[in-house]
Amino acid sequence: MPEGFKAVDLLTVCKGAAVEKFQVEIERVLKNIADPNTDWRKKRKITLTFTFQPSDDRMGGAISVESDCKLAAHDAHSVPFMVMREDGTGQPAIFHSNVKQMDVFTAQLTAVGSAREREEETEQ
Repeated sequence: MPEGFKAVDLLTVCKGAAVEKFQVEIERVLKNIADPNTDWRKKRKITLTFTFQPSDDRMGGAISVESDCKLAAHDAHSVPFMVMREDGTGQPAIFHSNVKQMDVFTAQLTAVGSAREREEETEQ
């Protein structure tokens, strides 16, 4: 081997791109692990793929590196919904809760709030 040359290794392949790609992917893995919306028990995986394309004379070629990362999926969130017709248009629409029932709770909260206010006024 000529003096001053060093064989390619994992640190120098693709002019250091493999190390850079690994750093990017490890940051994604750590962020995913820290995310409270993911399952901590799920395994994460980083894959570096090296592709070697020989030249016609087989004396050299090109090396490329690709990275891929398999992360834990975000946990599913489920909420109930109601299908009702919109006022005015009559078109069906989705609501997060029974709109009619909200009026009942609002009235109860107002009544309770009013009773508390009366009690506080009486105490003063």
